[in-house]
Amino acid sequence: MGVNVDRASLAIIKRYNFDSRGIAFEPENYYAWRRPARGKGMIDDLRYIVHELTEVRELQQMQQHTGFDFMGHGNMTKEEGKQWNADFNENYYLYAHSKALEAEYQFLAHEIGRVTRWQDTFSKEVIAACDSTRPEGRERMLIGKVFLEKHSRFQEWQSKGDKVLYSLSKQTRIELGLPEKGTVTLKRLIEAIKLSRPVSNQ
Repeated sequence: MGVNVDRASLAIIKRYNFDSRGIAFEPENYYAWRRPARGKGMIDDLRYIVHELTEVRELQQMQQHTGFDFMGHGNMTKEEGKQWNADFNENYYLYAHSKALEAEYQFLAHEIGRVTRWQDTFSKEVIAACDSTRPEGRERMLIGKVFLEKHSRFQEWQSKGDKVLYSLSKQTRIELGLPEKGTVTLKRLIEAIKLSRPVSNQ
């Protein structure tokens, strides 16, 4: 799958998700941990791990340079907590989160290539622009200094979501829960891949 995460890294991600002062742990994040633990993991859960691992690594690197505790440990007064949150969100999280979005959409771009046997390949920008299941990529992934949806090429990238893909084999369609016949667009393929089970021979 191209996702190699050791137990120590997983533990760090869990601490970040569950214990960081700046992170809201949403139900979808909880299920991204629960499904793999129960042997029911999906590609979307791997996407989540890729995202969180990248985000934590970016924050760790910044902490090494600045000393800022991105976990927000220790007791803080109300004013200290308010200042910490502002600092975290404006000076650390925005950049780390954007890098994490880049990593997750690069991962999904690889998955698109894999299931089409590399006959159809797309950039991470295209996949993020076409992902109808998750607007965050469009809204929060930085391309240079602008968010993806504000980029001059956004409409071009998003229009590729309607591209019909002819490279999917019958077996691949079945594995992805797609109709054996009929057209499949890039947008539909992204949805199907995210809900599919990981393969073990990658």
